[in-house]
Amino acid sequence: MTEYKPGTVAEVRPTNSDSWTRAIRHRNGEWASAQFGHFLDDEVSDIRPLVVLDLTVNPQYTSNLIRKFTRDYGGGAILNCIADQIDEQTKSPRIPEPGPWGVVKARLAATDHPQKWVHMHKGWTNQYGHYTPWADLVDPTLIREGVK
Repeated sequence: MTEYKPGTVAEVRPTNSDSWTRAIRHRNGEWASAQFGHFLDDEVSDIRPLVVLDLTVNPQYTSNLIRKFTRDYGGGAILNCIADQIDEQTKSPRIPEPGPWGVVKARLAATDHPQKWVHMHKGWTNQYGHYTPWADLVDPTLIREGVK
């Protein structure tokens, strides 16, 4: 039987069930599942470890490559779903909202090109005087912290 290291996450099927559950290998050698509790290797009829990819090297390149492959050769929804998951799992957390007079570069949901936005008393404004709330700015990057 294959030895699984503690921390391994797998889809497992307990011998007393027809359904699958996600479980983690505990350091005491048991599988722990929220649905079925703890069980030993001999209480499991099938184990399928989940594949974990290290996408920190160049995640945007990887997702773009998958999207290009999908465009050029087909594959559609499944490959696009994989690319979306790579993007979601590797993007940086959203920055906290800067104080008054803070400046960020961000996109508005309706546009694709990033613009500079300044935190004013009514919300965030761009160079054209368009106001929007912080929640509507997509992927903001800090240019200047605001006044405290």
